[in-house]
Amino acid sequence: RKRLYNKKELKAQKIQFARVADDPMMLVEFSHDEDIKVREEVAGNKNTPGEILFNLAQEDEYPVIYKMSSNNTTPNRAFDVIISRFGADHPDMLSHIAERPHINANIIRKLFQVGPDTLHKALAKHVNAPGDVLTELSKSKDSEVRSYVARNNNTRIEVLLNIYHDAIKEDNAGLTADAVSGNQTFASNYKTMAELVPTMPAFVMVLMAQASKNEYVLDMIVKLMMSSREKMEFGIEGFVLDNPVVSTET
Repeated sequence: RKRLYNKKELKAQKIQFARVADDPMMLVEFSHDEDIKVREEVAGNKNTPGEILFNLAQEDEYPVIYKMSSNNTTPNRAFDVIISRFGADHPDMLSHIAERPHINANIIRKLFQVGPDTLHKALAKHVNAPGDVLTELSKSKDSEVRSYVARNNNTRIEVLLNIYHDAIKEDNAGLTADAVSGNQTFASNYKTMAELVPTMPAFVMVLMAQASKNEYVLDMIVKLMMSSREKMEFGIEGFVLDNPVVSTET
């Protein structure tokens, strides 16, 4: 009975060591341990080298893979493997991966392709989300997802304009504001924005002009609207009077 107690105690100690170990050689040894609990702790250990985690990604035991999905040091190539092997059947694991701050654009693309809609909020606000994925997410029926896309600095300028346009049609003031306030892509692309303005309806021009504080954009928008047949309908004269900085010369 004493021998059995010692065996259980040693097992518990090994699991604890695997959880906090920072010696690469010890972690290599633990990663091959027959006890799945030990390998789980190696998979979740922030000190585990990327090469060991990549090797563990070949595991068939899902608890080990699940633990790895929450590790901020798991390399992207390991995530690539486990998404391919387990992703379709384990949305909870994909959710953990989507929240990792270091995942790259390719992993985000893969998560978008194989993951459920419940991942879309995390992907839309991720700092590494690529423009092509954000473009697709901007079409979401979930206004919260579109709001995150609007705030993401990787969102393409033409997509921001479309979000702005759609939000106005939906009378969604909060989303409209998100598309123009605090987004560095929008703020740093005034010229591009102004050049795209002619493709937008007149009422969008008015609201964009009201939201913009850039004289170049204001001037461009107002000149376009002054020649528009819709100017009276959308009250452009009142807007110009309220914004004397804007030139109305054509």
